[in-house]
Amino acid sequence: MWRRLWAVPTMLKVCHFMWKVVKNWVANKANLFKRMCDPSPLCPICISAPESIEHTLFHCPWTRAVWFGCRKSFWTTDLDTSLAAIWMEDLLCGHRAKETTLENMTAIFQVCWAIWKARNAYVFTGNPLNPGDTIECAAGIEGPKVGNAMASSAISIEAWALRIACGTAMDLNLCEAVFESDCLELINCFKESNSPTPWEIQAVRRY
Repeated sequence: MWRRLWAVPTMLKVCHFMWKVVKNWVANKANLFKRMCDPSPLCPICISAPESIEHTLFHCPWTRAVWFGCRKSFWTTDLDTSLAAIWMEDLLCGHRAKETTLENMTAIFQVCWAIWKARNAYVFTGNPLNPGDTIECAAGIEGPKVGNAMASSAISIEAWALRIACGTAMDLNLCEAVFESDCLELINCFKESNSPTPWEIQAVRRY
């Protein structure tokens, strides 16, 4: 597994980060709490669960929105993400290895790296979290569109459909496109850009 991990064509610091993810050597709140370096193990973003590396990269609500919006949800919803090491082994050496191209692995690594960077910017400098901005950070080497997403609500499903439509329009190099929806809640989220919106909507707005 290690040889394949270090062979992923991306920045060395990204591969190094993913190596630390598999080893669970990332300085998240849960790990710092175990070493008595932090008073609380809770996620500083959602404050509802211990901030393990799995929570940070896959399970926190804003993180799920990032995967949802960047067309990589397949790799986090269809695979076991209860342990990052098992997830990575599935991708690199397990039953998913044959369909996990280097291009996809590059994109997956870069999304994880962008999530961690955005998390640190929020924790240490107070930068607001925005799934769309995080997706843009990872978009330079984002891989092909794959798989399906798991949605937590009806509006999430509507947002997923709109995201696919926007992505298709971009792939066809369309300068203008009109999308219709019978979901008034979704439409209002885009009309009222300053109102609080679900993470999934923020992820789609980048299109």
